[in-house]
Amino acid sequence: TPRRHKPAVSGTQMGSEHSVFLPPWEAETEAEKARADDFRAAVKSLSNSTANFLVPHVLSSDPAFTWDWVEHRPFAEAAYQSDERLTKLIPRLVPSRISEEDFWRNYFSHVFAVKRRFEAEAAAPEPSDVAPSCSSAASGAGVRTAAPQPPAMLKSASSLATVSYPEKFHLAVHYANHGPPLPSLSDADRILLEALQMQAMDGPCDKPRPGMWDSAEA
Repeated sequence: TPRRHKPAVSGTQMGSEHSVFLPPWEAETEAEKARADDFRAAVKSLSNSTANFLVPHVLSSDPAFTWDWVEHRPFAEAAYQSDERLTKLIPRLVPSRISEEDFWRNYFSHVFAVKRRFEAEAAAPEPSDVAPSCSSAASGAGVRTAAPQPPAMLKSASSLATVSYPEKFHLAVHYANHGPPLPSLSDADRILLEALQMQAMDGPCDKPRPGMWDSAEA
């Protein structure tokens, strides 16, 4: 949850102070400051997906995520004034598809998830770069050693089955945009997946169906 930054001295009225509200992609914690550019990019990329404003993140039920529209409104205004994509999304979605308060609540739940991810990654132990030497392997001849265990996050692919909606949808979108391509997908499969993504993020298609002999748009 964003916090109000320390009061700054006004340059127009000597001796007066006012609170400065910064957009949510400004780093606050040590973990965020250590990777400030990555953190800024991760939060600003949230406005690339309409779903982030229509569907709350699963961590919105986390007790650490507190939401108060009056308290968050100055931060929402700071984000609105600094992100051109937000100025286009709000007229499209508010109030026809979602209220302004829920629009921002969903958005800040995804900001909260990004902040949690950076905290978890900063707390995770770094992998050891020291490989066992040949001499130690030779001296331990006849001694059976256990194979290194995978990280807890990668223990089992079946654990993905426990991921609930909409987190599973966001993971699928992130993989489609940033993950390696799937060679087994046909062109028809790719078109279908793209259409389903657009339907989930933008809603039903409101354009007329093209005729059978209409040429495809460039």
